[in-house]
Amino acid sequence: MTSEPQHDTDHSNTEGKLAMMKYNAKKLALTSLAPAALAVLASPALADQPAAQADEAAPAEAGEGGAITASSKDGQRLNIELGVLPRYVGNYFESQDEFNVTGPATPARSVAVITLSGTISYDLISEQRKRLTAAVRLRHNIFTDLDNANSTDVDVTLTYDARPSQFRLGYFGTRHKLVSDSPTDPVYGKTDGFSAAYLHRLTKRLRGQVGYRYSHTGYALFPDRNLDQHQYSAELRYQVQRYFMPAVGVEHTRGNAALDSRSYKRNAFYLSVTSEIGQTAYINLRYRHSKREYLTDLPTDSYFGREDPRDDFSAYGTVQLGGGLSLFGFFNHTTNDSNQPSHRFKSDEGGLGLFYRF
Repeated sequence: MTSEPQHDTDHSNTEGKLAMMKYNAKKLALTSLAPAALAVLASPALADQPAAQADEAAPAEAGEGGAITASSKDGQRLNIELGVLPRYVGNYFESQDEFNVTGPATPARSVAVITLSGTISYDLISEQRKRLTAAVRLRHNIFTDLDNANSTDVDVTLTYDARPSQFRLGYFGTRHKLVSDSPTDPVYGKTDGFSAAYLHRLTKRLRGQVGYRYSHTGYALFPDRNLDQHQYSAELRYQVQRYFMPAVGVEHTRGNAALDSRSYKRNAFYLSVTSEIGQTAYINLRYRHSKREYLTDLPTDSYFGREDPRDDFSAYGTVQLGGGLSLFGFFNHTTNDSNQPSHRFKSDEGGLGLFYRF
């Protein structure tokens, strides 16, 4: 049986997380909630990963529950976008099995996933300086070499854009996510959550944002693993030139588990650089460091004194091909250097997808 280090759907989404089809590059650079959101907003790359992997993969607002609005064409209130994203994950379950901690450390398990996704958005209000947009996105993740792992995710958002500010509310959910692949008794998790984010342009070149994200993950066979997560985030981004836009962000997360010994706190910061090449391409490079500390004070608990420093390096970009088509690609490398050897791991993930908006 194999599984992830701690069931915590933040990625990459997660878990991240984790989402959504593709943003217009120029619109993202000007108004989106975070540059790293493109990796999740432009594709469902992180959404179906094991919870801890999605949790660490992207900044707070960029995982499940982030913005999913398809790019608007001038004068068009209804937008639909469809896409397919084949991708590879080098270490899907990450490390030692959390559901059978007495067993030996599990080997890395690589998987290939094909994600089919669709986004529909509608401008409820569409005026020159303000817009209210509702959006729904569905993703179906097909695992080509992992039995009983296919999953479907749903995201719903409501975005109010009144320059120089933007406010966004979101719901996200996954009903059937494989978190342990025992052939005799696989374990599935269910996640529901919501997010809120506020962005404000402070000056012509400087913008700031704050966000909050809540998620609940439950496991029918292991209720003591159930987890409530609260995450708070902030970011500043400065536009030196359109091709050089650095940003710095911080996050604080509190995970409250049903079993107290698995509760934790995590602080993180990230640095990113975004480059926009006209209206044709959008590229982002990011480094993120986080440290998870488990809160139990009982020396007899297996997680007593456990700390998980983690480093993530990511690169992603989208290119407009014309005629409503766009290409999205990404790569992410993760190193988790836990002070408990069974929870140390490395993983690489990459993918290249094609999307069509009409």
